[in-house]
Amino acid sequence: MRNFFLHIIFSSPLVWLMLLSGTIQAQTKGALRQQIKTTTDRTKKCQLLLQLATLELKQNQADNALLHAQRGLTLVTKQNLAVQAKALLLVGRAYMQKQQYPNALEHHLQAQIIAKNTQNSHLINETNQALGDLYYHWQIHDKALSYYLLVKSNGAPTQTATNAQRVSLIYSQNNKKTEAIRWATKALQIYKSLDNTPEIITTLRRLSALSQRNGQNEQAIAYNEAIVGYKDKIEPMALVEPYNNIGFLYKQQKAYRKALDYYNKALKISKQTLGSDAEGNKRHIKLLTNIAVILIHLDQPKEAKINYYKAIDLAKEQRDALLTADLYNHLAAYQYIYNKNFSAIDYAQEAINIATPLANDAKQATNARKLLATSYQLLANAYQKEENYPQAKKYLQLYNQAVTTQQQAQQQKKQQLLQNRMNIAQKENELKLLLKDKERQALALKQAKIEAQKKASDLKLRTKELELLKKNQQLQEERFKSQQTEKARMEQLLQFTKQQALAEKQRQKITLLQKNKALQELVLKKQAIEKKEKQKEIALLEKDRKLKEVRLEEAQTVRKYGLWIISLGTLAFLAVVIGLVMAYRSRKKVLSQNHLINAKQEEILTQNEELHQQQEELATQRDFADQKSKELDHQNQQMRKSMVYASNIQQALLPSTSQLSHHFKEHFIIFYPKDIVSGDFYWFAEHKAQKLVAVVDCTGHGVPGAFMSMIGNSVLNETVNEKGIYDPALILERLHQEVRKGLKQEDESNTDGMDVCLCSFVAGANGTTEVVFAGAKRDLLYFKNGQLLKIKGDRVSIGGFQHEAKRTFTNQPITLHSNDVLYLMSDGFVDTANVKRKSFGNKRLQQVMMRIANEPLDQQKEALKQAMFDFKGDADQRDDILVIGLKV
Repeated sequence: MRNFFLHIIFSSPLVWLMLLSGTIQAQTKGALRQQIKTTTDRTKKCQLLLQLATLELKQNQADNALLHAQRGLTLVTKQNLAVQAKALLLVGRAYMQKQQYPNALEHHLQAQIIAKNTQNSHLINETNQALGDLYYHWQIHDKALSYYLLVKSNGAPTQTATNAQRVSLIYSQNNKKTEAIRWATKALQIYKSLDNTPEIITTLRRLSALSQRNGQNEQAIAYNEAIVGYKDKIEPMALVEPYNNIGFLYKQQKAYRKALDYYNKALKISKQTLGSDAEGNKRHIKLLTNIAVILIHLDQPKEAKINYYKAIDLAKEQRDALLTADLYNHLAAYQYIYNKNFSAIDYAQEAINIATPLANDAKQATNARKLLATSYQLLANAYQKEENYPQAKKYLQLYNQAVTTQQQAQQQKKQQLLQNRMNIAQKENELKLLLKDKERQALALKQAKIEAQKKASDLKLRTKELELLKKNQQLQEERFKSQQTEKARMEQLLQFTKQQALAEKQRQKITLLQKNKALQELVLKKQAIEKKEKQKEIALLEKDRKLKEVRLEEAQTVRKYGLWIISLGTLAFLAVVIGLVMAYRSRKKVLSQNHLINAKQEEILTQNEELHQQQEELATQRDFADQKSKELDHQNQQMRKSMVYASNIQQALLPSTSQLSHHFKEHFIIFYPKDIVSGDFYWFAEHKAQKLVAVVDCTGHGVPGAFMSMIGNSVLNETVNEKGIYDPALILERLHQEVRKGLKQEDESNTDGMDVCLCSFVAGANGTTEVVFAGAKRDLLYFKNGQLLKIKGDRVSIGGFQHEAKRTFTNQPITLHSNDVLYLMSDGFVDTANVKRKSFGNKRLQQVMMRIANEPLDQQKEALKQAMFDFKGDADQRDDILVIGLKV
């Protein structure tokens, strides 16, 4: 899965987009380093450093890539935001490859902020994809999915198909198989349209695996056959996987001959590379093991054993301890199937010897513990067959411990993942806030710089204005001085002019007198000339007058004529139960024989005098009776041991006290089986934030009741863990159907069944708990706000005779607050009888509960027990008793 995801990441067109405007050319790292040393251009050196970091990331050289990407980031100009975002993404991917996820998140978020600010859709897609990749590697799948779904196709088919693969992968991780298949099918259609054979093969493999997980074996076979159809375009070794898958799917369908044919096809190709590499050898070992399993189904034990030995020899050559131990477990199971229990014990013990040291190795501990659990289970079953009950019990306990350890490890892992999610969400929010603060600070600093520049500019302007004022003042002073000087000069010039004017005036007077005289003479001449001129003017005026009249007439004549927008325990237990039933029948037979013997002894005593002569014969008969009695006692002891062993198995299937303590504030369990084994049992399961608790009362008690409890426990686990049904009413409906089907109640008169009290718990808002109750002839009691309340269940049982066409059950929801208590119980407590054969009854139970309502649950438990024992006295217990109290 991880290799497939890495294949998606590093073939993505978004990751390897050009870093600048030009296309990145294929260059060796050596050539890039040389260019980086020689170039002096800042922008060019930044481009080369980011290209080198990209190549180093492809080659998983995270340290070098981080160094060069950081150097490139320091050279990016502030104006080139797109290159700055891509450099940040490269730094983040380097941190991601180093598994330093918080550092990677910080740089990816910085890149996202820049991308959003630039409103560059391609860059936004790239940052969303990078964040999705990061959260996938961080195993925060819901966050990864949310970012992948933000990636827009922008019309690029390859990008759309790649993103569809990512979304399919996340849905598969979240066990949403239908959605995973839908998205993978979408990717396949695009790859087919592009004729991209490698991606078609990859997607067909994914679809095959998803279909198989979804129970669609025929569809899974079809996808693998489709891969085989590309055999002319792919390497022969690539056919090993689809052939092996088809063989496995036919094995699931019990078509063992077909399965063997496909396994042999794969083995024939695998032999070509045998010994060339470790992965090829592991693949060959797996094929040999698969063929051995098929040969066992075909009842060819010798051939199967040969294949197992070949696989073990090859695994030993590879020095693969875990694989060798697993193969020894296979051999142990093979010997167990053919009733060679001691050989099975030897092989399982060999597997334990190999796997035990590996359980302390951090890298191999998980797989080693799974192998040990399998080995313990095989040993428990083999010793059980050999009737070595102490050893069987020992290894059953070891198996239960191993399973519990695995469950606890899984629970711790879930809790750690949940804590990681919370921490990462908090970290992301903190980083976003920090980046926003930095952005605000940068804006504030920029604004401050602008204001400072404005103030400096204003100061300069004022300085210039002041200088201009000073210059104007100086200029005005100079003008004033100039005016004063000019005034003095003008006054001097005026005085001089006056003197000259006075002299000139006197000279002019003399000249004027002379001119007057001459003027008089000229006047006379002028008058004579003027007289002549007047006469000429008169003549001209007359001539002009006539000319105007002509023009006037012409003018009169001229006037006269011119008028335009943004898409294997159950089998063992069944064997024990069957053994218990047989032992139970044997015990009844023995008891019957005991009665006969006792009667015979009494008859002998009464006839002692009459049969005195037969004393020797009587002694012989008495010896025979004593021997028979010893045999019967031995059989009783064996039967009791078997029932105790069955009780241990039944107890091991019940939820542990620590498991309930982990999920509820307080709880108590009152559990008194009438016999060694019980027909009552309680059950617990969880799914994500939902918890399910049930108390089940099966028909009868002792061995028959225990057998019914095994059926009920098995069906409940299958309904929730395999069928994925979490609704209480629907769980009861399926339990009813499976009990009727398992006991063949439609065809026979068997009316056995069970009564059930089932509750679902989900944490609500403000510290409340949302409880959904569904009951089959059982009621639910609970304390809320100081009042004891009851919810009645449906008045029909699980199993038994059915009048109606379909039996349905009702969900009844309630909301409880912190420290509210509810009680689930079978009918054994209230039906407890005293020496007078009177029952304890619901009324007396409610009175006791009201009296102890405010006590802690451990004290409530003791009070309920004391009240029951005081009432019962010396009377015999009539039924199994089971009461569970839970505080939310």
